[in-house]
Amino acid sequence: MLYPIQTEEKRLIRRRSNLAAVAVMLMLVMTYVLGFGVAILQMFGVDVGLSTYMNGDTLTASDPNRYLVLNLVLYIGMLGVPALVGWLLLGTQQEKLQVYRPLSADRWVGYLMLGMGMCIFANIVAYGTTVAFSLFSLYPSDVPDTADGTLVNWLLSMVGTAVLPAILEELLFRGVVMGLLRPAGDRVAILVSALLFSLAHGTLTQIPFAFVLGLVFGFLYVRTGSLLVPMALHFLNNGMAVTFECLVPVLGEDTVTLIVYLVYAVLALLGAIGAAYLHTRRDRPLQAIGQGASALSYGQRLKAALCTVVMIIVLVWSALQLPMNVEYDPDREQPSGVEDVQPDDGLFAGDGNGESAGVAWS
Repeated sequence: MLYPIQTEEKRLIRRRSNLAAVAVMLMLVMTYVLGFGVAILQMFGVDVGLSTYMNGDTLTASDPNRYLVLNLVLYIGMLGVPALVGWLLLGTQQEKLQVYRPLSADRWVGYLMLGMGMCIFANIVAYGTTVAFSLFSLYPSDVPDTADGTLVNWLLSMVGTAVLPAILEELLFRGVVMGLLRPAGDRVAILVSALLFSLAHGTLTQIPFAFVLGLVFGFLYVRTGSLLVPMALHFLNNGMAVTFECLVPVLGEDTVTLIVYLVYAVLALLGAIGAAYLHTRRDRPLQAIGQGASALSYGQRLKAALCTVVMIIVLVWSALQLPMNVEYDPDREQPSGVEDVQPDDGLFAGDGNGESAGVAWS
């Protein structure tokens, strides 16, 4: 039996959860609406720039830059509209986006170092997941290679895969979803937003990586109180992946793979240094996040956040999409090193693959 204060708190959490799920559901709807629009244009013979060809064993975009521009436009529609609607929904609950909070320069550097170290761990998880699925001959569906080694190509890739995701995905999943779920406690808000973030990426092999990254971004958002911190980390992680991929045609796969190993090692070391430094400043960034004052237990608040009508629809809808982006290929060679890591392809297919670079992005 629940006391009246517990019942009221549950109602608040469920109402906020439904609003958060509506924003994410709109992203799923926009994905299909825009995809249908592109299909209609192609049906009437309009060349939208999605043509591909096989370059040896690699699926390659016929016009990489045009392909990237189209996906950039589609991405703005898929994420920009839900982020805007989510921000409006957040306002109806008298909540504000915590985009900026003053941090000293040394704390900024410390949190970025710590965050990048955590991102390296997430990339290792991505590699382990890829290897595990490959044992059962399961691989992510191929997306066209869009890297041609030119400066324009790199800039387009950076905008579409690093700049826009860092802004729009963080606004939606950390700013809006976590903001709406804050009454359930920070730990619930971080967990649920990370779950939605991972499922939104639409591929079984990407879920563990995106989930870990979602936990990292949410954790640091709560710790710093500034959305700019996870935005910066999201940009750095994805930008690193884009840069490595674009370097492959210039330096060769073996050279880039070696650079990836070295960067991983350096960033892991910097992450440890950043954590130690913040600890000496009494930021205690690794301290467990408390649940705050609540009449409900953690389990009750988590259940209230997950078990609402709209949230269940979003979770089931997202889960049903996962098998569509996985291929069974018993003849494909299993991964043997970081050069074979299947990256996180963002929230839609076609924003590059980065497979040869061995760095995942979100």
